[in-house]
Amino acid sequence: MTAEIAPKKGEARRLQIVRAAIGCFEAAGFHGASMSQISEAAGMSVGHIYHYFPGKEALIAAIVEVKLEETFQRMSAAALKSSLFDVLVARAGDCSESSPTPRERALFFEIVAEGERNPKVAELLRRADARLLQRQRELFADLEPEVAALGDAEVGARLEVFNALLNGLMLRKVFNPDCGNDRLAATIERVLHSLIGR
Repeated sequence: MTAEIAPKKGEARRLQIVRAAIGCFEAAGFHGASMSQISEAAGMSVGHIYHYFPGKEALIAAIVEVKLEETFQRMSAAALKSSLFDVLVARAGDCSESSPTPRERALFFEIVAEGERNPKVAELLRRADARLLQRQRELFADLEPEVAALGDAEVGARLEVFNALLNGLMLRKVFNPDCGNDRLAATIERVLHSLIGR
């Protein structure tokens, strides 16, 4: 019984630290947030945090994992409707008026920028992207077998366009905060329809 409880408690502690780190990184940036600030936000000592995470790179890896899992959950929920279009709209909805927030977008850009400077962070981002692409390919195969039958290269190209659209929409929100209007949403839906051949 105790052996079962300990890992659950440890996982809860890790998530507590990760959530605190997300808040600190969103507010002050990756290099601006100190481990002492994270420890204060998490309500535990710096030494306790280092017990779970040896440094900020490990925290970034955990943050990417949490964000990836949240994305998978949204995609899986949309997939219950058995429509690839619903899945794509659910992902595109991440770039709507309400989500992600400006702070969440800042964190995304912060991690991407760190990936340009830090090979270890770049590698973890590439691994996360590979997992996302694989999950997206599985959804194509399950929900749109006719599109999947076009072959790996074609499906891969369509997914690259789709993910470029998502990342670009987040960037556009920086330059044009009002870009998430109804007209844009209708245009995005037309683009999504074209990606699945409808």
